Amino acid sequence: MNLKIEQRNSSGELSAEAMGEKSVSLEIPSYAPGDKLVFQTDTKYVWIKIHETVAEALLYIPDGTFVFPIPEGEALRGFAPDTFQGAQKITMWAASEAEKQTYRNLCLNPLDYRLPSEVVDPDAPEWSNPTDSQAMKDNEITAFPHAYANRVTRNEGCFYARNAIDGISTPNGHGNYPYHSWGGAVHEDLTLAVYFGRPVRADKLVLCLRSDYRTDDQGREHDTYWHTALIELSDGFSTEIHPQKSAEGQVFDLGEHTTTWLKLSRLDPLQHDGSLNFAALNQIELWGNEA
Repeated sequence: MNLKIEQRNSSGELSAEAMGEKSVSLEIPSYAPGDKLVFQTDTKYVWIKIHETVAEALLYIPDGTFVFPIPEGEALRGFAPDTFQGAQKITMWAASEAEKQTYRNLCLNPLDYRLPSEVVDPDAPEWSNPTDSQAMKDNEITAFPHAYANRVTRNEGCFYARNAIDGISTPNGHGNYPYHSWGGAVHEDLTLAVYFGRPVRADKLVLCLRSDYRTDDQGREHDTYWHTALIELSDGFSTEIHPQKSAEGQVFDLGEHTTTWLKLSRLDPLQHDGSLNFAALNQIELWGNEA
């Protein structure tokens, strides 16, 4: 079993590297603009940990290479301020068979990011933005799970789709880390998709709706919540769910299914005078194991 981590600069030149068998760690003094981490493995399932503020995650890397661009600009808004500053230690280790079969949140991937082909107009006419990822169609995704949304509010990093699968759900706020979320403003066609890259078995959905229920000077709460939504899986299963106003994770039993993707759509925000009526999602979780 061979594992390798590389740090490459904006020109693709090698800055540092480390190799190992069952595990490998790379220590580097700092990142420069345009840097990338390149993870190489001859096993498809690995754990990766890049920083103490970023959850370690079990990723599926089907072709053996995962390139992670060090976030810059808007993309930094979903991470703690010091995450990519100063000395760094990055670790990757092979997942055991028992870990692969452990019942877990199959959506978790704090290293997910939006590709250029997935950037869409947040204010486009209803139903005009694609509800499926162009990057998936073009086989550009190299690590799973991967999240895609057909709208991102003002294309701001604190509302990217990847925020909904990074494992962080902080109530009573909105905006930058740790209050980042997936948000697409108020549209009829809002759709979030999570792709797994292979069949997985799952039976339970958990939604953590954003819950900024602080009031403004007129006594209005910032957020509302989606009181109906549609859940779809690749095996043809679909069901309407009815979330409640809550800062806690809400569990929906789906029955056992084998699926390669999950979609959340037909999101209907409850409108009322006591709220500014914004609705968003802190986390989406699909629980199960390998198929």
